[in-house]
Amino acid sequence: MSFSVTRDKGAFEYGGENLVSLFCQFSNLFKSSMWRMIWDILRFNASARRLLAESESAVLDSKVADAKATSLGAYLKANGYSDSFRDDYLLPIATSIWSTPPSECADGFSARSILRFMHNHHLLQITGKPKWLTVKGGSINYVNKVISKLPPGALRLSTPVHSVRNSTVDGKHKVLLRTVSGHVEEYDHVIMATHSGTTLRILENGEQATADEKAILGGFQWTNNPTVLHSDTSALPTRKKAWCAWNYVTESEPPTALRPGRSNSDQFGLSYLMNLVQHINMDTFGPVICTLNPTIAIREETIQARGNYEHPTFNAQAEECQKRMPTIQNTRSISYAGAWMGYGFHEDGFTMGLKAAVALGGVQLPFEILPANRRVNAVWTANLFDILERIRLFLVWLLFGMFARLRLRA
Repeated sequence: MSFSVTRDKGAFEYGGENLVSLFCQFSNLFKSSMWRMIWDILRFNASARRLLAESESAVLDSKVADAKATSLGAYLKANGYSDSFRDDYLLPIATSIWSTPPSECADGFSARSILRFMHNHHLLQITGKPKWLTVKGGSINYVNKVISKLPPGALRLSTPVHSVRNSTVDGKHKVLLRTVSGHVEEYDHVIMATHSGTTLRILENGEQATADEKAILGGFQWTNNPTVLHSDTSALPTRKKAWCAWNYVTESEPPTALRPGRSNSDQFGLSYLMNLVQHINMDTFGPVICTLNPTIAIREETIQARGNYEHPTFNAQAEECQKRMPTIQNTRSISYAGAWMGYGFHEDGFTMGLKAAVALGGVQLPFEILPANRRVNAVWTANLFDILERIRLFLVWLLFGMFARLRLRA
C-alpha cells in the first residue's frame, strides 16, 4: 500500500510508489535532509527488527527495556534519528494508521508497540512486501453472510440499548437488556461489541459497573475524525506523480528557539485514493477519494457523502488496559469484543468476535486463529548500519572541525 507526504501545500512532497514518485519534487535530489531521511529509514528498519528479535529471544538488554518503557519520540531521539525521518516519514505513517495527531503518536505510543506493529505489517522492509487483500465487493459481503445465518427475528436493527444489568429471574441468573424505548429482554449471556466508551456508558446506566470495569473500559481514549467521500483532487499531492493509495497532508509549525526547523503540526489530513485501494477504474468513475480531517475546503459539488469516525488511541494507557481486559471478561455473564482490543483493524474486530463466541462454549471454528505477531529473525545488517552510522558521525565531526579551523584562519 503506497504512501505519500505533502507538507506546506507542496513545498515539500514525495511518494513511496517508486523512485520517480520518491523524487517527484526534483529539488529533493539535492536536499541533505531527504537523503538523511532515506538513510534513517534503512537504519531504522534493520535496527528495529534486531531489537524485536532480541526481545523475542529474551535477551532483555537495556535497549529492549528502553523500547518497552519509553515513548516513540524519546526512542527516536535517544538513537539519533533525524528530524526529517521523524517528521516526514515515521510520524506521518503512525498518524495515518491510527488517525491520531503526531504529538500523541510521539509522546503517547510506546516504541516497542510501534515497532512490533510495523513488523507485523511488513513496514520494516523495502522489498518483499505482500499485496494487501480486500473482500471482493467490500466488507458488507461478510456482514450479510453472517446475518443470513441468524434465526428469523433475531436481528434488531435501529434498536439502541440503554442499559445492561444482572438480575435473578425465577431463581436463575439472567442479564437484563433495556432498550432506549424501555423494552426489557432477558438473556443468559451478553456480548457487548461496541466501543469501550459506549460499553461503559451502557453498563453504568445499569448501575452495576464494577470499579475494574470503570477503570479498564474508561482507560481507552478515542479521537473523532470527520470524513468526506469526494472527487476533489486538490486534497491529493500537488504533483500527480506523488499520488499514492494513502496521502498524508500537513502544515509545518512555526519555528521556535527550541525547534528552529520545520516540525509537524497536529493539523493533518489523510486522503485515501480509493481507485488504488479498491481497484476502481479511474477512466470509468473518475477519482474516488476518502479524506479524513480535510485540511482544505472540499468543493461542495464533488462531495458524495460526509461522516464521522471514531478511532482508538493506542497509547501506553491503552496497552495496559488491553492487558487487563481478561480480568473483566465473562465475570458477570457479560463479555466484550471490538477492534479496540487489538490494533483497531477489521481483522482485530473479526478475531475478537470469534474469540468471544468460542469462550461461551459449544462453538468450534473451522479454522485456527493465528496470532498477529510475525516471528522476527536477527538482522545482521543492523550491525553494519551501526558501524556506518559511527563512520558518518565521525566524518561530520571531522568536516565540522575543518570548517571551524578555516573560519578561525580567515
